[in-house]
Amino acid sequence: MSKSSEGIASFHFGDSVCGWPASASMISIQLNRYIRPMKTIVVGAGFSGLSAAYKLHKEGAEAVVLEARDRVGGRVYSKELSNGEVVEMGGEWIGDDDKLYHAFIDELGLTKIEVGIDFMVRQVMKGEAISVDDCIAINRKVNAKLIVYSEKEKEAMSIQDMLDQVELSPAHRLLISSRLQTSQGTTLDKVALRIMGGSFSTHDGQSAYYRIDGGNQALATSLAARSAEVICNAPVIEIKQDLEGVIVRTEHDEFLADKVVLSVPVSVINKIKFTPELPEDIRRAMTVTKLGSGGKLSAVLTEEPPLLAKQDTDAPYWCWTGQLRDGVRKKAITAFCGSNHALKQLKVGDYNDNTWFESIQTNCPELQFSGEYIKKDWGEDPWVMGSYTAMDNEAYAAANAFSRPFQRIYFSGEHTSPDWSGTMNGALQSGVIAAEQILAGRNE
Repeated sequence: MSKSSEGIASFHFGDSVCGWPASASMISIQLNRYIRPMKTIVVGAGFSGLSAAYKLHKEGAEAVVLEARDRVGGRVYSKELSNGEVVEMGGEWIGDDDKLYHAFIDELGLTKIEVGIDFMVRQVMKGEAISVDDCIAINRKVNAKLIVYSEKEKEAMSIQDMLDQVELSPAHRLLISSRLQTSQGTTLDKVALRIMGGSFSTHDGQSAYYRIDGGNQALATSLAARSAEVICNAPVIEIKQDLEGVIVRTEHDEFLADKVVLSVPVSVINKIKFTPELPEDIRRAMTVTKLGSGGKLSAVLTEEPPLLAKQDTDAPYWCWTGQLRDGVRKKAITAFCGSNHALKQLKVGDYNDNTWFESIQTNCPELQFSGEYIKKDWGEDPWVMGSYTAMDNEAYAAANAFSRPFQRIYFSGEHTSPDWSGTMNGALQSGVIAAEQILAGRNE
């Protein structure tokens, strides 16, 4: 850090900031809070942080984003395979109900592609064959049971409690249980029934799902390029509030602000020192809110594949192919596994082990594999240490603590409300709401 005679500190982080050219990586920040305090520091450049920064910038408020990683996007992470196909190693599925996500895609001039696969309709890899019509019938039975319970009854129930009361054949029960466990990232007795109804539950018929052309991470880079300045490789270690503002410290630098939007996963908040200490209700919400487990694998294919979605009911995991523009099939297959049991059985964290890849090959004999693949265990990522929120009833009740600011600190992220937990659309929505709270205070 160097300081000019005018009291401006200039920061330069290597050859680039978050993948941008070096010319964009010189960031000038006024250190004298009495002359020109920075309005908002956003901690975290995932979808929630970037949507907050974008909203603030759009409304004429200053914001700077600090990101621990060397890239933007957080748990949305697009990678290019050796054959040029772009795959999602993080958040992937955009549903029809993800209205804000679609609005951002349109506003930023991005292109979405219908993938040709229904997230909730899958073949089983082993055992009794289950048709598409049967999959839809299973979903309808679950939905019919959901509406039977009162809100009061749901408060004490898990998803497993509900499934135990649905009349299903053993094969159908195994399919719906393994699908939901895969999506939730944990066993279903640990997930509140009240979160059912969102992207990870069921629908009565087949629905369309989308991805962004070039990868979902393009939304993050577009938000960053059109909003605040983003500094990567800058993990925040302390946030100190006083009557005049907020001091945000990273491992190397110090920033001054009027407000802070804390947009890191709930599992990472404990890495930050707060002065004064966060209030008891927020600390309790942090303690009881857990993340599920999740891993992804994407493999190179040598020929265009058929469209398929298959569920393994043992591990469990599922895998799928998809299409590009004009119905051309992507020469890749991607798989996702949820729960600690699945990650251990498939040895996802051992990057020299082929167990998971070999299972996919065995269960998808109609595909032509090159032998190349990549995989990621999100539990080993130090900036999330899990996949996404898996709310039990205790966490569901405690989440309201994140809905209001603590002095100058505002909260965003998919963990901040059961209405959107575990979803990319929810992360975007939470960031916009945090920005709106700050903007409302500016006008008071």
